[in-house]
Amino acid sequence: SLPPRVEDSLPEDGEFANGSFSVEYTEQSLVNVTFYYHGMEEVNWNSLQLEGCLSGQREVCSLNVDLGLYQNNEVDYFFEVCDHAQCDTGDVNTVRIDDIDPSLEILTPFADLYNQRNVLFHLQSNEEVNIFFIDENDPRPREMRLCNSCTEVNRNVNFRDGMHNIMIIAEDEAGNHAELHVSEVN
Repeated sequence: SLPPRVEDSLPEDGEFANGSFSVEYTEQSLVNVTFYYHGMEEVNWNSLQLEGCLSGQREVCSLNVDLGLYQNNEVDYFFEVCDHAQCDTGDVNTVRIDDIDPSLEILTPFADLYNQRNVLFHLQSNEEVNIFFIDENDPRPREMRLCNSCTEVNRNVNFRDGMHNIMIIAEDEAGNHAELHVSEVN
């Protein structure tokens, strides 16, 4: 049989990480998948065995790791995939840890009735985020972007007549997010 092969891992080198890691691999007789990591000042690698990984072609296996001790610092990591005879290790990636959700403050709209179709969204965050909203009462709810890489947005949005249940979401570069709801926007 062919030797195991690590195809890819996420997050990629140079990106932010929030503790969620995944590996894509090909191995027909999988024995184990191991995640290795260490902080930049550490010499020894920490290791964690992944559970529930399957044999096959281009399989993906994931884990969540509490890396709060490394908040705002860089961590090196890689995956190792083994069968009974041999192992393959993926590239070592360096990521910056950010596992703290952004804060989001709604200045307007308030959870109240509005008698106009044009509603002002004035929102602030403690870090650069992408901010969007979803009208959960819409027949086809979808993300509507308010801003990219911003700490504040002050924008008017037009709505159709009727009741709206708005979920506002702020997501940082690491994938952490904050959600707030505004009900009864009319």
